[in-house]
Amino acid sequence: MGLIKYSPIPSGRMGIIWTLASIGESVIIEFGSMGHMLYMEKWHSQLNLRKKARLYTTHISETDIALGNTDRLMKAIEEIIEQTSVKVVFLLPSTVPLMIGTDYKSVKMALEERYSELKFIIFEKGGFDVDWVEGIEEALYKQVSELVLPKTKVEITTYNIIGATPELVGFKQDVYEIERILKNAFNYSPLCVFNLECSLDEIEKASNAQVNIVIRSEGIKAAKEMQKRHGTPYIFCRPYGKKQTTKWLTDLGEIIGQSPNSQFIAKEEMECELALGKTTEMINYLPQPMRIVICAHKDIAFGLNLFFREEVNNVNVSAWATHRYLSDASVPFIDEAGLLALVKDSERRAFYFLDWQMGEKLDLKYTAMNKDLSFWEINPYTPPYIGYRGMLHLLSKLTK
Repeated sequence: MGLIKYSPIPSGRMGIIWTLASIGESVIIEFGSMGHMLYMEKWHSQLNLRKKARLYTTHISETDIALGNTDRLMKAIEEIIEQTSVKVVFLLPSTVPLMIGTDYKSVKMALEERYSELKFIIFEKGGFDVDWVEGIEEALYKQVSELVLPKTKVEITTYNIIGATPELVGFKQDVYEIERILKNAFNYSPLCVFNLECSLDEIEKASNAQVNIVIRSEGIKAAKEMQKRHGTPYIFCRPYGKKQTTKWLTDLGEIIGQSPNSQFIAKEEMECELALGKTTEMINYLPQPMRIVICAHKDIAFGLNLFFREEVNNVNVSAWATHRYLSDASVPFIDEAGLLALVKDSERRAFYFLDWQMGEKLDLKYTAMNKDLSFWEINPYTPPYIGYRGMLHLLSKLTK
């Protein structure tokens, strides 16, 4: 891992914890140094979640490392199971055990023999050799492959959301906007939201949903697994702006065999067009096109870039992904050094969508897309970024 001045790229471990943090009736146990979970517990408390997993760390000694001893882990799990009401245990690897080759599969087998009534899930994407998006992908996939039970019946007019993870600013608000839109457009309700304050029971019954709504690329692998095992179709889109949202609803309607409510869509589109007209009027007063720089998760960068280019006039947009794993020619990867060079070359008038730390430290005009440990989630009802109301929010950001 190279030297980072402002905002290091999170590891796979962080992506796993972020994904599992809001699952009720579960514990996350890390075989590693005690300081790891102290920071995580602080961040966990700032999310303002109604349901959340319990976080534990075992600590690890020089003897454990030298001899590959896992007795400390086994004893910690035994104590936790005896003292808490838990249905699933997530065994989280930390960097040192991964480096010395701790055999988590053997640990899992031993635990399953002793506690046959519990589920134990292990992960492989917890090191610094992968970034957080790979950890999120594995965590979503493991839930679907190891926790979701066989379908008992299709609950018509229900859906699952796959990919709601709390490292993104507005992750609750975006979920609420999806729920609002789908209720008004199709009269559909959520069965399970992976992973926003969901219970183990909701995850187990997720196969009964009529369709899966995937809102980030890391959830596609999980959605394909559910389609393979349970026959549940899925649609992938993170819709920004009026055009993307309406197209998403049209495509979803074809999958479920129901046309969206045209009156609802017309009303929402009219509100967006009114706001867009005023925004365009203000931007046209600028002496040159407005410069917009997007450095974010690949799906966010792609969606925002498409929205600004298709729907907002007199803007000059560039988009970059802040991780290598999902980046491609449409949204190339940019590291911190590249971003610093980009900021230096761009005009100070440019508006940025990027990491909170970078925006603060560089004193930019920006909207934060990622949180850090100083971010408190107090009000879950602030405006979203995706959907129709998300477009209103984005336009209001530009005009300020």
